[in-house]
Amino acid sequence: MINLINRFFYIILVFSFYVIVTYGKEYIIRNGDDFFYSINGIITNYEGNEELIFRFPDHQYDMLNQIYSISIPVNTNISFIGNENMTIFDFGFDKKGALDINKSIDKELYVKFENIIIQNFYSLNQYQSKISVFHVISQLNNLFVTYNNCIFRNNSNDIFTLDINCSKNNIIEPNVTFNNCKFL
Repeated sequence: MINLINRFFYIILVFSFYVIVTYGKEYIIRNGDDFFYSINGIITNYEGNEELIFRFPDHQYDMLNQIYSISIPVNTNISFIGNENMTIFDFGFDKKGALDINKSIDKELYVKFENIIIQNFYSLNQYQSKISVFHVISQLNNLFVTYNNCIFRNNSNDIFTLDINCSKNNIIEPNVTFNNCKFL
């Protein structure tokens, strides 16, 4: 009987490990980390086919300490998830930290932002007024960007710029969706 119970727990343990391993790769990002400087390399060098998840558990992230443009090459599904009470990306009335989301491979992929507040994105320079927080570039129309439970507040520049090439008319769902989002 004890042998049977041990085998049962062993099977449960192995199955649990298998489920965790196949779920994808997860990174915990803290305010002050050098994450945004290395995100391009993390994504480019990721060889798995599962989703990449970046979690932002801190209340606020200071984007003033970031580079001006953060390149995010999309070669797998990617999620940026704030904490359940919302995570603030504060641009400090500047334009540093803009996200360039770029997909060039012919594969249906998803980028998701969840529980994130984008605030104080601003530029005094008229030549840089066309810089946006999210610049989405895709050579094919099979990149889908979703914003779930996000707030966009006190921003004076464009928030979104989309450059999606629609080569086929076979896509029914929209390329960008907003679920339970607020623009203040």
